[in-house]
Amino acid sequence: MAEKRPTLRASLRIAPVEDGLIVFDAGRDEIHHLNALAALIVELCDGKRTTKEIGAALRPIVEERGGIAIKDRMAAEIDAWLDDALDRGIVSFEPPDKNRQRELDAGELQDLASTLRERGETRKAFLCQRRAAELAPDDPDQWYALGELAHIEGDRLTARRAYERYLEFEPGDAEVAHMLVALNDLPPPPRAPDESVIQLFDRFAEFYDENMQDDLAYRAPELLIGAIEENWPRPPSGLDVLDLGCGSGLAGELLRPWARFVEGVDISPAMIERARERGCYDRLSTAELTDWLARADGAFDLVIACDVFVYFGDLSPVVDGAARVLKPGGLFGFTVEETRSGSTLLRDSGRYAHSGEYVEQAARGAGLEKVHLQRAVLRTEFGEPVQGLVVVLGNRET
Repeated sequence: MAEKRPTLRASLRIAPVEDGLIVFDAGRDEIHHLNALAALIVELCDGKRTTKEIGAALRPIVEERGGIAIKDRMAAEIDAWLDDALDRGIVSFEPPDKNRQRELDAGELQDLASTLRERGETRKAFLCQRRAAELAPDDPDQWYALGELAHIEGDRLTARRAYERYLEFEPGDAEVAHMLVALNDLPPPPRAPDESVIQLFDRFAEFYDENMQDDLAYRAPELLIGAIEENWPRPPSGLDVLDLGCGSGLAGELLRPWARFVEGVDISPAMIERARERGCYDRLSTAELTDWLARADGAFDLVIACDVFVYFGDLSPVVDGAARVLKPGGLFGFTVEETRSGSTLLRDSGRYAHSGEYVEQAARGAGLEKVHLQRAVLRTEFGEPVQGLVVVLGNRET
């Protein structure tokens, strides 16, 4: 092999990234992430140099990094790397054909990033997407996708810059504007802006159930219903039930066997339509929850709010409103994401988290008693468990 002249296989597509090179083999559906030294070796595999000549070209770099004593070992390692690259189809000994070999364009990189994200290879996806945004700086979709992947990777600076660039093109995107409040460490609003929640769930509605149940292992409705049933002082049947933030009806469907009457309220028109299709509600309203509760003239045995208060920082208005429509002896159940860093926290996702102490304080302020408060995993986010609280409060007024 020593006298042969390796070259990068012509059918591969490449993308320079900050720490090396992404190499995509469409024919084999394989993606290789090469570090800086491997990327340099590949660059020298131009079909003109033998492996000895490649080693000689790398020698000054090797000596600068590790000293002369390792240069002989490095030569053997280069040979071994080239052997492995040959086995993996990265290099070959065929004559180079520069007309067939090219860098991935922005669209190809975005598609590749999406594929990698679906496979769970988020680091490679992030690198591909960042290169895509560099190649297409006037495409807002590239910056939005980069912001999402940077968020997954925990790179707040890149996420912030990507979303800010995206908003230059799409200034009306209320959801991204709300996330930037957290990413810029600004004082959070009392609740997520109505426009951001409507935008999120109108976009999400078509595939909400599949995404939550299949992709995110969403368990909050089952956990909440189980806690209510466990703590109900009498057999739950013939109840008047209010489902706040009812969404597509995942919780309402579970409650229907208990109920004489079920009412659902949600701010998203698209989600209300999904709930109507489910057929488990007697009445549905499209409204912001605190406004609706302030105007409500009914009374309910059971009020629930499943995965809703993640869009409220200040729980007092909505907990007070729920208490106002709760019958004496009734129960109010809800879930929140948990934080142990203070009372409330606006996360970079744009969702609020609350401490157990804060939840109990809001309950006392509304004249409700704690019946049940337990930690539980509500769902996953980017493959990681989301810790939350399952809460049941009681109205003991007579």
